[in-house]
Amino acid sequence: MVAILFIGGGILSGASTRNAWWKGERVYRAIWWELLVLLLVTAGALVFTVTMSSVWSPLFHGTSFSGLSDGRALLIVFVLDIVVVTRLVYSTGGSIGSPFQPLFFFIPTIALLLRESVLRIVIYSLLISVAFLVLLYRSAPPPSERPGRVKQAYGFVTVACLALTMLVGVLTRT
Repeated sequence: MVAILFIGGGILSGASTRNAWWKGERVYRAIWWELLVLLLVTAGALVFTVTMSSVWSPLFHGTSFSGLSDGRALLIVFVLDIVVVTRLVYSTGGSIGSPFQPLFFFIPTIALLLRESVLRIVIYSLLISVAFLVLLYRSAPPPSERPGRVKQAYGFVTVACLALTMLVGVLTRT
């Protein structure tokens, strides 16, 4: 997911002109800092787990380390992913116009595949649904005679697809 974010950010940063800020246009170059923070915190949370510390702790002879549990590290990573993706979607056009919007629905799918608990998957899905819908209603209206109805339909279909995907995934886990 971090690779997708970096490539998308690279493509999007090319959309900003050198003097966009002076013209009052949107500047996308600040995205890189958010992605770098996401990468560092995500990597740090995963490297400092009990499981990964067995790989690097022999380098520090005679020291003991009781790191994060694997479950706690995944919780930190997924919540941080939700926060960063929400921020990126907000700063790049909202739920309708942002190129990062599909990542909202990628997060619970990855959590499902990584065998997170059903409770956590439900919590992630609810957080994402709320973020998506808030950003949807804060977005510029789509071209239509009845933009409110278009947003309602778009919001319902998107969240319902997420719910159905998560339900099928949870029910078919082996």
